[in-house]
Amino acid sequence: MEEQYTRREISYALSALTDVEYEIIKDMKIDGIYKALSSRENLDQSLDLCRQVVQQYEDTVAVYKARMNTLEKLNTILAAYKEHVEKMNASNKIKNERERIQNFYNVAHVPLA
Repeated sequence: MEEQYTRREISYALSALTDVEYEIIKDMKIDGIYKALSSRENLDQSLDLCRQVVQQYEDTVAVYKARMNTLEKLNTILAAYKEHVEKMNASNKIKNERERIQNFYNVAHVPLA
């Protein structure tokens, strides 16, 4: 009978938890949950620990979001640099063709086409 009362008490206490807090402690054994929820002080400590874990995960997510923003900025910079290099290569290709024509015809100036 005592065990059934304990289960009912635990079930009631678990219903007050948020989904995240429940997910953290759902794999604990019944004795551990009962001990964690047996008094208001233990419950508060358990919830504080759960909140700390959630805060750590949120901090980790924030760090990864910042890294993603940095990578997106770098990607934008690299795309602009690639475009610049392609323009320079196209310009050099035209210049090289002019030099070949000048050398072939042995002239100092080749008019633009």
